[in-house]
Order: sequence, then C-alpha cells, then structure tokens
Amino acid sequence: MIAELGAFSLIIACILAWASASMLLLIPFKRAEHIAQVTTQTIILQCMFSILAFIILVYSFIISDFSIALVAKHSHTLKPLLYKITGTWGNHEGSMMLWVLELSIITTLFALTSNIPPLDKTIILSIQSLLIGIFLLFLIYTSNPFTRVFGIQDGLGLNPLLQDIGLAIHPPILYLGYTSCSIPFSLAILALLKADLKIYIAYIMRPWITLAWLSLGAGIGLGSWWAYRELGWGGFWFWDPVENASLMPWLTSTALLHSIIVSIKQNALKNWSIFLAIITLTLSILGTFLVRSGILLSVHSFASDPTRGIFILIILAFITIGSLLIFAVKSHRIFSVPVILNSKSGYILFATLFLVYGCFVVLWGTLYPIFYSLFTDQQISVAEHYFGITFIPLIPIILFLASLAPYLKWVKHSITKITLYKFIFSLFSSILTITILYYYFKIYTIISMLLLFSSTILIVNMCMLFLTRIKLFEVSVSNTIYNIVLLPQSFLAMIIGHIAFAIMVIAITLNANLRIDTEQALTVGEKIQFAHYNSTLKKIDYGSDNNYFYKRAKLYISDKLGNEITTLYPEIRFYPVEQTKTTESAIYMHGHSDLYAILGDSNHNELKIPIRIYYQPMINWLWGSIILITISGIVAIIGQIAKIKFIKYNN
Repeated sequence: MIAELGAFSLIIACILAWASASMLLLIPFKRAEHIAQVTTQTIILQCMFSILAFIILVYSFIISDFSIALVAKHSHTLKPLLYKITGTWGNHEGSMMLWVLELSIITTLFALTSNIPPLDKTIILSIQSLLIGIFLLFLIYTSNPFTRVFGIQDGLGLNPLLQDIGLAIHPPILYLGYTSCSIPFSLAILALLKADLKIYIAYIMRPWITLAWLSLGAGIGLGSWWAYRELGWGGFWFWDPVENASLMPWLTSTALLHSIIVSIKQNALKNWSIFLAIITLTLSILGTFLVRSGILLSVHSFASDPTRGIFILIILAFITIGSLLIFAVKSHRIFSVPVILNSKSGYILFATLFLVYGCFVVLWGTLYPIFYSLFTDQQISVAEHYFGITFIPLIPIILFLASLAPYLKWVKHSITKITLYKFIFSLFSSILTITILYYYFKIYTIISMLLLFSSTILIVNMCMLFLTRIKLFEVSVSNTIYNIVLLPQSFLAMIIGHIAFAIMVIAITLNANLRIDTEQALTVGEKIQFAHYNSTLKKIDYGSDNNYFYKRAKLYISDKLGNEITTLYPEIRFYPVEQTKTTESAIYMHGHSDLYAILGDSNHNELKIPIRIYYQPMINWLWGSIILITISGIVAIIGQIAKIKFIKYNN
C-alpha cells in the first residue's frame, strides 16, 4: 500500500505542476495578482506531494521493503542505516526523484520569498512548473521508483563504493547546484519576454546564481574528496566525463556571477548575462544526461540507464532549442551600454570569455568520444593530456585578469601613480615568492611557474586591496576593527573567494609537481623508503565487519631517524552480498600533506603483499580552499539578499 501511495503522490504532483504551468493562459481573463496567488498556492501543494513521495521512498529503504523493486535492487537488511537512507538516491530512479524534489523546493522557496510584480512572478513560476512537470512525466513513465516486485527476501545491496559519507551527501548538494540554475534561467526568459534585463531582475538573479555556483563547487569538491579516498589511485581529479559534467555548468555560472555585476553596475552585457543563464541550465541537464544515460565510460557511473537516456536527451533538446529560439528572436530588442575594453567591465568580459572558452574545451573533450563512436563504431576516451594543453593554460590568464581588474574603474581608466606603485609592489613580491619556490621545490615547467606566479600575484593584490579598504596603519586599531565590521559582504566574499581560488591553484600545482609514490611487494617485517619516510609492514589481519570481509595491513610509518609518526591500516574489502571487492586507502594528515597507503591484491601469494604509498604535499590546502570558496559564496548570498530589500520594482 505504501508504494501505491508514493506513486499516487507523484501523479498528483505532476498534475499540479502542469496546472501551475498553464496559469499563463488565464492572464487575459483574470487579474495578475489573483493568478500569481493561485500559482503560488499550486506550487506549494505540488512541492508537498513531491516531499511526501520522497519521504515514502526513504522510509521504504529504512524498513527494507523489498516488495519495491528499487529497494530490492539497491539495499539489504545488513546495510547500515545511513547507507540505507542514502541508497535512496544511489540509483537512476531515486536520483531523478531527488532532482525533481530539489527543483520543487527551489521553486517553492522562490515563490514564498520573491516580492516581484505579480505578472512577472506568474511567468517565472509557470516556467519553473513546466520544468518540474517535464521531469515528473519522465520520472513516472520511464523511471517509476515505486514499481512492485515479489519474492525477494534480503535485497541485492548497494554498490560498496557508494557506501561513503562523502558520496552520501555529494548528490544532494550537486543537484542543489543543478536545480538552482533553473531560477536564473527563468529570470532570463522573463527578461527576454520583457525586452530588458531590468535592474530588479538582475538583483534577484544574483543570489540564485551564487547558490548554484557554490553548490556546484561544493559538490565537485566532495566528489574529488570521495575519489581521492575511495578509488584507490591516489588522485582527486581524472578529467572523467562525470567530473566534467559538473565542471561545465560551474564554469559558466562563474562567468555569469561576474557578468551580472556588470549588467547591474554599468547596464552592460545584458544579452551576455541572459545567454550565460540559459546555457548554464542546459549544461546542467546535459550533465544529468551524460551521467544517467551511461553513454560515456566513467569511473563514477553507478546509476546509469542507457535505455532511458534518450528521454533526457529529448528534454535537453526541447529546453535548449526552445530557449535559444526565444533568445534569437528577442535579444536584439534589449539595449546594453557598450563595454569599454580598457576598464573593469572590459576585463570582466575578457575573463568570462575565457571561462566560456574553457567550458567549450571541456565540452568538446567530453563529447568527442560520442561522435567518434557514432562514425567509427569504436570506443575511445580523451586522455588527460588534451585538457592539460587546452584548458590549464587558460587559468593563468584568468588569474592575471582577476589581479588587474581591482585597479581599474568601471569607466575608461588611466592608471595613477599610487595604483602603479601598488601593482609594481605586488609584481615584485610575487616574483620573489616564485623565486623562492623555484629554488626550494625545483619546479621547472613553464606552465607550473605561470600558475604559481599568477596565483601569488592574485593573493598579494587581494590582501593589498583588503588592507587599503580597512585603512590599516592609517587609523587606530579600534577604527580598523570598525572598518572591518562595516565591510560589505560582497567585498568580503570577493576577497575570500579570489584568495581561496588562488590557494587552490597553488595547492594543485605543487601537488602535481611534488607528489611522490612508490610501490613494492613486501613481506612482514620488510621496509620501504619513500620521500622522507620509512614504512614497515608489521602484519596482515583478516576479519569481518557487519556486511563485508577484509584483509588489513598494519604499516608502521617513521621518519629517516626511525622516530614513529603513525600507523596506517589500508584494507581490501569483499562484500559478499554485492560480490564486489574494494580498496580502502589509509590516510594520515601530516601538516599540509598526506601520507596515503593502498593495499594491493596479492593474487593468492600471501607471502608478498603489494603496498603502494604516496606522499601528497599541499593536499589539505586544496580541501581547505574548497571550504573557503564555499564560505565566500554563503557570505555573498547574505549580502545579495539584503540588497534585494531596497530594490524598486517597476515594469
């Protein structure tokens, strides 16, 4: 009965979504205020039924209701409670239901918090409802999560690689980013229909852009953290198609985050901002298609279904073609002030162009194997080298533009002596830093030096900008503190975000150049040397836990003098229910670096055990920078929401 209630809730939610989408047809016959009110109420009701359906599905996983096919395929009585719950979205049907749920919640949140003209609100909610209705139809007719099955007692279990806290929270956060892109998309369509990206539309768009941006970034970070710990290859980014699927909308949302500022400040780049809002949502749906269709080989593909991927492709084509047609017909009516290239607006424009070009590079590298297989009937993958020579060189350029932009005004600008002195100071301090890094770390590649130099100069410039703003050394300590408290959230977010991004680039660059790994088959008591450390295999243990068996190595880690640092316990696990073997890395945080050990498969030779050990410098700076970037987004949203209260709405 509970499965039928869940399916019924989805059907009601779908009917309500389409009813809300059709409210636009009533505009000629009813007052705009009345239609907006009814649309909002319908949206809220639709969201409630979506939440009810999702709660029923989660409850079915918790109680191990194996009469539901989805639960039987992706759960087991022995599975821990946390992974029973997260197993809800560790599959195709559940993940698409999570998408619909978050899209419904985002739309309801907008309906309850926005205070825009009634007609505008009705248009936006109708577009959002159309998106919800399309995905609910897809869910009900091709991916019903409440399909019944009988005769299964224990279930088939969840993929062991998904039984990890990082990946448990990764999909909800990533999908929050995907679905948040829908609000800027709907606002962009509204701007096209009104033939102007009005100031209030741009202001309302900003926090939703930022929410999408920080959620996508946090989701990418969690995915990298999971890959680093669970996949057992010592890395965190592989330019995998699924990784690229979330990177592409993050790049365009980063561009949109900056271009919308120019649209607000200078009444410029309006069509560019609208276009970016459109392609960011379409790239989010494209990412869902790539992940769920199984059309590309990926180390992250756990919930794909090729037979249903074609339906997502149809949805993508409908939304993309429809929105771009509206853009083609209406965009010429929108007036924008021309951008002066030698200004802050010009530099932001250049930066966004490089970001979009970077997105195209990633898109082509991701889709090329599909086109190749269509014409040759052969499967290939694009190597990491392609991205290294096409995408990575763009990063120093973007960092240099970010360093120079703060010194420029919104209008045509000539650099003053003070500004010139500040820039020269930051330039020389960066050169000094890079020189020290060069001699200390022996990094010789040009691209690495450019990455380190551009990152350092950005950090120095952001610090100087902050110190100038708070008037350090110019006023008393109490006044300095007072100035810090009064800093706008947008300024703080900009400083934190840019410094954090520069730190991330430095961490990745140093890790790529200085990482050391060694592999050797050891007998018990034998020692292996790596970096500045020694590792001794003390013993091998065999045992079992709740739902798996394990082979566990005990590795004694010491410095060159024999002083103990830590003991690592890498494992190989076998899950009998899923008939799957996994590698569990052992990681010790040692300062800014990690000591990372993996236990290899001995192929029935238990006398010699393969051990692979990595020295991972600066890896913890990477995770810290991702946290800082997320914090910068939260700070920015707080300031952006506060500004909306003072906007004057006019049609």
